[in-house]
Amino acid sequence: MKSEYYKLFTIGQHEKEEAWLNEMSGKGLVLSEVQVPKYIFKQDTPGKYVYRLELLEHLPSHPESKNYIQFLEETGIEYIGAFKRWVYFRKPAKNGAFELYSDMDSKIKHYERITTLANVLSASIIVLIILLLGLAWRMNEASSFWSQYTDLENGLLYPYWFWSAALLVLVILIQWIVIPVRKSVRVLKKESMLRE
Repeated sequence: MKSEYYKLFTIGQHEKEEAWLNEMSGKGLVLSEVQVPKYIFKQDTPGKYVYRLELLEHLPSHPESKNYIQFLEETGIEYIGAFKRWVYFRKPAKNGAFELYSDMDSKIKHYERITTLANVLSASIIVLIILLLGLAWRMNEASSFWSQYTDLENGLLYPYWFWSAALLVLVILIQWIVIPVRKSVRVLKKESMLRE
């Protein structure tokens, strides 16, 4: 019997998502398909699988990713699916502990891929904001630049201003979401230095 759940996790909440999938597994719901934000589960033995998520460097269809996934599958890890570069793996719990990162450096690299993705998204949005403002500038004379953002007679904001502000809020939100990941990178790097 299949069950569908809708749940949204942000880019910085992969550990929370992983914990939720393992909690569902503990209830006898094993993940069979991922179509974020829709998760499809099948009824099975409670606690049968342990789940792990990973942000790959490339999309799963990339040759390097295919080789990596194939390597993991040869070790008994099952590839469930992907959402963009995020991939979902599982391994039978009876086979013991399941960790994707064998050392601290690989875990740091994974976290850095997440923060890099957040930075690339933010930079892309900032470029879009600049383009929007540039378009607004070109559409009006320089002397009336600020007057284009408000229509005081009607009390309305023009779309350029609205979308630029909304996109700026999105950039701030993306950077805020990955703050815990950045903290984890700092802690892991400090631990790594202490061990050396």
